Amino acid sequence: MKKVKILSMFIIAVFLIFVFGTRVKALELLENPISNVWYFRKGGNKPAFSAQFKYYEINGKTTYCIEPGEHITTHNYEETDIINSPYSNDINRMLNLIGYYGYDYPNHQTLEYRMATQALIWEVTGGQTVEFWTRPSGAGSFINVTKEKEDIMNLVNNHPDLPTFSNNNIIGYLNDEVKFIDISNNLQFFKILNSNEYDFRIEDNKLIIIPKKIGQIEIKMQRKTYTDDLTTYFVGIDDKSQTMGYFGLSQNDIFSVYVDSKGGTINLKKIDSYNFTSEPRGDAQIEGAIYEVYDENNNEVDRIVIDKDGIGQSKILGLGSYKVKEIQAGEGYSVDTSTHNFTISKTNLNPSKKVTEWAISSTIEIYKVLNDKKTGILTPEKDITFEFYLKRTNKKIGALVTDENGYGNIYLPYGSYIVKQINTTFGYEKTPDFEIIITKPGYIKKVIADGEVNGVRLKVIKKDFDSHNIIKKDGIKFKIKNIDTNEYICQNISYPNNQNICEYETKDGMFITPDFLPYGNYELEELDQIIDGYLWNSEKVKFKIDNNTSYKWEDGLGNIFEINFYNKEVKGSLALIKYGEEMILENNNYYYKNIFLDNINFELYAGSDIYSQDGTLKYKKDSLIKKFKTVNGKSDINNLYLGNYYIKEIKTNDNYNLLESPIYFDINYKDQYTENIIVNIELKNELKKGSFELLKLDLESNEPIGGTIINIYDNKNNLVYSGKTDNKGKILLNNLKIGKYLYYEAEASNGYLIDNSKKYFEIKENGEKIENKIYNKKVDIFKEENSDIPNEEIIDIPQTYDKLYKYISYIIISIIILLKSIVIIKQKKLL
Repeated sequence: MKKVKILSMFIIAVFLIFVFGTRVKALELLENPISNVWYFRKGGNKPAFSAQFKYYEINGKTTYCIEPGEHITTHNYEETDIINSPYSNDINRMLNLIGYYGYDYPNHQTLEYRMATQALIWEVTGGQTVEFWTRPSGAGSFINVTKEKEDIMNLVNNHPDLPTFSNNNIIGYLNDEVKFIDISNNLQFFKILNSNEYDFRIEDNKLIIIPKKIGQIEIKMQRKTYTDDLTTYFVGIDDKSQTMGYFGLSQNDIFSVYVDSKGGTINLKKIDSYNFTSEPRGDAQIEGAIYEVYDENNNEVDRIVIDKDGIGQSKILGLGSYKVKEIQAGEGYSVDTSTHNFTISKTNLNPSKKVTEWAISSTIEIYKVLNDKKTGILTPEKDITFEFYLKRTNKKIGALVTDENGYGNIYLPYGSYIVKQINTTFGYEKTPDFEIIITKPGYIKKVIADGEVNGVRLKVIKKDFDSHNIIKKDGIKFKIKNIDTNEYICQNISYPNNQNICEYETKDGMFITPDFLPYGNYELEELDQIIDGYLWNSEKVKFKIDNNTSYKWEDGLGNIFEINFYNKEVKGSLALIKYGEEMILENNNYYYKNIFLDNINFELYAGSDIYSQDGTLKYKKDSLIKKFKTVNGKSDINNLYLGNYYIKEIKTNDNYNLLESPIYFDINYKDQYTENIIVNIELKNELKKGSFELLKLDLESNEPIGGTIINIYDNKNNLVYSGKTDNKGKILLNNLKIGKYLYYEAEASNGYLIDNSKKYFEIKENGEKIENKIYNKKVDIFKEENSDIPNEEIIDIPQTYDKLYKYISYIIISIIILLKSIVIIKQKKLL
């Protein structure tokens, strides 16, 4: 009961907090009665009323009663908004003005103005005439406040309206004047509350705003007053007491005007002076050029940086004229010395212009001659083509062809270029590739002489031994030996670096010597190395270069002698061994041993797309490659390409479980010496098996019987198992292969009759469990103590029954014993 009371008090407390918690911050109403002053309200078809006049104050503010006839029932008040006023908007507006121009107005702080203010408020809200006397109900002396009331109402009636532009929204421009014009001439009575986003000034009836930011700007204005406090109403927290009011000015005397400020930008589009696009030439970069922006007073106001697309844009600027000059060009370009003029106006806020950039360029001249090695005479070589490639991108930029005097020229922009001689005069070597770098304007001249050739270039092509397709592999290394000198051939290259090479590497399955091989006897050998997917070919290929050598001409390279060099692809083999199980019967028990399984059917599939090493697709993923079966428990599959495979067992022998999951394997490259990768897989099928549980129970008590010997035979009369029931009366045979079985009791437990009848069970499915129960009856069931019935006459009754047969057997046995006893008794009487 005590707990219930405490809980009830807690609930009540929570309720009170919920109901009254919002009024914890109540304000106190202070009263100051004025002696010898009584007000007297009368007329308006309402009862007359008189009471002592009082000063009221809440939260330090002068307050007035605004509901004539309502009583003050509490001194605890809280603020409320004017929206909760009980009067119309017009009355509220009048109360605001009376209260504002009343007692608190400068020079009105007298008792008479306080009385006049309260009287005017009651006359507006109550419709009665209010007088003041020195005694109640119009007795004593009359206190005249007519003048004070007239002063207040003159101020109320002449209260100026808002400026005519209040709440207007005008479009303006950054740093440009916007004018708001007041045709009512009331602007003089108002002031601006904030000016962070604009500059302003007031001239007569004009408000002039100069925006300092982009976007909408709010200009707040408020009437110039002796107080910034707004009208506030106060209500008693008991919701019954007289509503009190403090009167400043309403929110309507604070208003806003808006300027939608706009600005403009200077936009540049940077283009190359040669191709008239923003795509730079050579290694030059349009990106990164910088322009300075100056205003009309030559002050720097911004900097424009050109981006990768050749675009540059200034920050948002005000209206006016601007000058733009480049102070830094992009890499590889010359600074533009021009001055670009822009005007941001109301009709064109975002002026734009294309500005050009001149790339640093040079003229390249090549003088091409033939060098007769016998005479030393240099002869101009005409119609020779040189191509120029930008080193950074390997993109062809241009070409020149020599004239009859061996001269040719080309004009190229800033950058690094690789120059390639494309053709040559028959019998003369071609100039190796060389580099030209242009970093400044000028003229570059190059003299090139071709020497007479007495040899050919060697071209070696790697090919697959079986398919004869090209083995497109990079980095396979070779050496070339001059048999005549017993020295390896080393040659010089100039690109990408100047170096001497003695080992030659394939690119896309081939290589060409950078220089000619002179006449002589040679030997080509492949270096001992890993060649992914292939065997190393250690055999050396001998060849001869002389006047009788068969070669062909290739433009830009000259005479070429080709050799095909073959490698043998590494393959793989699958060696599968298949085992099964055979049941072995031994020592009154069984076990299983592994045997080879024949005629087990498999299918070989591609585990992924399989390619030969020359890139030819041989098998799509999951495609059937081969069907096969085991012979003597084994199967071999040869000549398999490197890759991922899997096999599926499709059919197995009777009484065995099929392997349902695919078997995955990989044939992976080992090294350059191993020709055949052998994958060995051993699989085993298990016989379908189940379990047999035999439970031996006492016929009457249903208790387990241990020690009973049970023999179990298969369907061919082979002894599978012989053993005793355990102390729980059980024999459990696990992993017994499926088939038909028979069993019987070979020897009963002590004190029990033997049941030697044959019983059968069959395991038909894998995992199946067979459970049998057999019952035995104790021997003492058939004889009584001191019985004269010979032991050999005890009838052998089978011991396995279900419940029905069990009760019938009891009845039959009882009848037999009864009849036998009667016979014996009669015989004894006869004796």
